[in-house]
Amino acid sequence: MREKIHLVGIGGISMSALAQYFLAEGYAVSGSDVRENEQTLLLRGLGAEVCIGHDASNIDKTAVKLCIYTSAVKEDNVELTFCRENSIPLVPREQALGDIFDDYPFGVAVCGSHGKTTTTGMLAHVLDGLQKKPAVFIGGVLKRTGSNFEKGGGEFCVSEACEYRESFRYLHPYVSVLLNMELDHTDYFKNLKHIKDSFVAFTQNTRADGFVVLNADGVDAFTRARIKGKKVTFGLKPFCDVRGVKLTQTNGNFSFDVKIKGRKEGHIDLKVAGKHNVYNALAALAACFCLGLDIKTVCMLLSGFSGVSRRYETFDCGYTNIVADYAHHPSEIKALLDAVKLKNFDNIYMVFQPHTYSRTKGLFDSFVYCFSGVKKLWILPVYAAREKPIENVSGEALAAAVDRVTPCEYVADFAAAKRKIKETAKKNDIVLIVGAGDVIDMCDEELLSPRG
Repeated sequence: MREKIHLVGIGGISMSALAQYFLAEGYAVSGSDVRENEQTLLLRGLGAEVCIGHDASNIDKTAVKLCIYTSAVKEDNVELTFCRENSIPLVPREQALGDIFDDYPFGVAVCGSHGKTTTTGMLAHVLDGLQKKPAVFIGGVLKRTGSNFEKGGGEFCVSEACEYRESFRYLHPYVSVLLNMELDHTDYFKNLKHIKDSFVAFTQNTRADGFVVLNADGVDAFTRARIKGKKVTFGLKPFCDVRGVKLTQTNGNFSFDVKIKGRKEGHIDLKVAGKHNVYNALAALAACFCLGLDIKTVCMLLSGFSGVSRRYETFDCGYTNIVADYAHHPSEIKALLDAVKLKNFDNIYMVFQPHTYSRTKGLFDSFVYCFSGVKKLWILPVYAAREKPIENVSGEALAAAVDRVTPCEYVADFAAAKRKIKETAKKNDIVLIVGAGDVIDMCDEELLSPRG
């Protein structure tokens, strides 16, 4: 009988990547989650046993040798309790990932408040193009491969380094990439200083012979000075080691020359929209520089990167332009809108699903003012994720506050939001479907088909 590994929360984007890794390594895999999704369906197709709903009966105590769990489940989860009572070892997701990641000689971990998934995807794309066969653990589905995991087969591993509850402390990269720092995850982080301290501590996990890659435009000088070891900076400022110069844009997509240590080394024409992706590309490029890769080839490969699902993902629609985006923080929404404003649409409409009560409460004022340029906004109920409701925090309350600044209306469900879109949007308008919850499910045949 093959050893079996059980994953509690197996349908999560990071957990499902771990499940795929263990299946590829020849283990039997079982798991559970609260609802069916694309990842649970994928894992079943790969041979995993997936149960919907948490129950002790989901675990075969005679076969399961290890249980991995996501931080989204509570300590009193019935399956975790069963494992403790039956002496089945319990390991958090981040520790399991760290144990895998640290086995690779050249591990690259991407941290930051925004841009982790896209930058990780860019690195995976480049290393694949260079035939390096990287193992990849990414918090999204790469459009090129249709997957959030690559088994690899070489010396390279690329992974997101999640800051939530300081999950990244288990990773010890050869190259650590720090993209930016902003207040988020307010259910855990007390303030911006707490976040900065955590990111600095993570960079100190970098191997002694490795590198820390820093956004000189997005990480303040005081914080940069606190980070020890070999540092490589990227950005647009003249003092950056890896710098983008002569930026131009066409319909929201940027092109630029690349200078390294003051010398022009290549040119990049991005296929992914928005100035924020210039920084993501420069971060990936700086990591590749630290790995000693051929920069001209890296630039060529970055120019061919097609993106990650739910990051400005377009859908064919019979009557307007529909784009889904994972943005769930005020700064991410602003960056998305900045990109859209460079395109030639008549009007911008948006459906926004707030993600978690704690974030909605902690960043409430920033949310109120981040929708500038939207002609009409529809706000859905808060997607709770791992949380319980917080009194006086709701999509309805947020919509009422936003409406004083940007035309906004609360909608109670997807059906109501779809009706509003079909009544309002015209051929040369754009409708943004925004949020990190299940709002992507709105982009179905009913929404996309021509109006009756």
